[in-house]
Amino acid sequence: MNAWNLESRLVGAALVWLVIAGGLGGAALSFVFREAVVARFDTKLEALAEGLASGLERNADGRLHVGRAHPNFAESGAGWYWLLEVGDRRTTSTDAAALERYPTPLPAEVGAVRASEAAGPDGVPLRAATLRLAAHDGAPVRLTVALDRRDIDREIRSFAGLLAVAATGLGLVLVAGVVLQVRFGLAPLRRLKADLAEVETGRLEAVPEAYPSDIRAVAEAINGVLERDRALTAWARKSAGNLAHALKTELARLRQLARERGDADGDELVAATDRIAGIVDHHLSRATVGPGGHGLARADTRAVIAAVVDGVERLFAERALAIEVTDDGAPAFRGELQDLEEIVGNLVENACRHAAGRVAVTARADGDRLILVVEDDGAGLDDEARGRVTRRGERLDEKGPGAGLGLAIVSDLAELYGGGLRLDTSSLGGLAAVVDLPAARQG
Repeated sequence: MNAWNLESRLVGAALVWLVIAGGLGGAALSFVFREAVVARFDTKLEALAEGLASGLERNADGRLHVGRAHPNFAESGAGWYWLLEVGDRRTTSTDAAALERYPTPLPAEVGAVRASEAAGPDGVPLRAATLRLAAHDGAPVRLTVALDRRDIDREIRSFAGLLAVAATGLGLVLVAGVVLQVRFGLAPLRRLKADLAEVETGRLEAVPEAYPSDIRAVAEAINGVLERDRALTAWARKSAGNLAHALKTELARLRQLARERGDADGDELVAATDRIAGIVDHHLSRATVGPGGHGLARADTRAVIAAVVDGVERLFAERALAIEVTDDGAPAFRGELQDLEEIVGNLVENACRHAAGRVAVTARADGDRLILVVEDDGAGLDDEARGRVTRRGERLDEKGPGAGLGLAIVSDLAELYGGGLRLDTSSLGGLAAVVDLPAARQG
């Protein structure tokens, strides 16, 4: 797939067209100018030939010869030559052998002129005009005037140089105009891209629709998709919650019936019911998580931590745990509030359940990421247990001490938001759970 963006493609296509059009235009101008120069040169040759023809004279023996002529014809090296041919007799303005052998055409009728080109004296290229005159003593008469055609070449080269300079300047102006035009034309698309980035980071809930009519239709379609996504997500979460409530109610009834039996089979049924409840909680938690950081929501990290810590302190009040919170400068979470509450709640509750007396909660920024660290001073987990807990696809509710369903839910949520859960040894001596999540942009 072509990796060029739309602006590059438009500018590139315009440049290709400019090069083709400029090349064809330059070639056409050069051709027209060359033809004009040659025509003007031929007009000059014809005028000189007619001037010489009007000055033809008869000498004493009755032969024709050139009488009056332009001084340049007599000047050596001027590149001006004439040839007078009466029948087979040829008279030239110079005795140069090359001129005496110059091939002259015979015009079809008297008064007609034909042009020709050939090498003259010293190999100089000549362009000539041959004028046919009335016969003399029954012999055909033609008068040829030849000039150095390098004058034509110099004029054409000079024009080509000026044309190249002008074309380069015009090309630069046109290129700049194309770039400006393309950038101006695509400005609404760049703004739409920036607005979509703002939606992704959570600073906007919908794309503004203050665009030209054709782009506004795209913005409206995007907003429609986002609204349907929110509605479907809310419906799915509500349905999952209803399902969870119905299943938990029936599981509670089964558990109660099993306990009422009061025998070994009843105890086994209670254990099986508890395992089923754990599996249901695990998978329903995954079904009801947020949309994975699509940027349409944000949550106050410090407020969530404060609320969770307050609730956990009440839950474990009899143990008198010391919970230390460090969250100054913590960024907001780019995602759903309930998802952050689920993550923080599971981590802190898990740490309190296994702590000897201290729990530390830290929230900080790392670039565009939110880092949550929850530590305890309990027994912790060995390397093998930690590896199994964080391994993708494992049944985390069957791991061992300190690795229950809560960590599975945290791992699932973190992965859905493009982050992850990492377990390490705490500086307090127990387990340290480190979660990487997207941070909302400031402002």
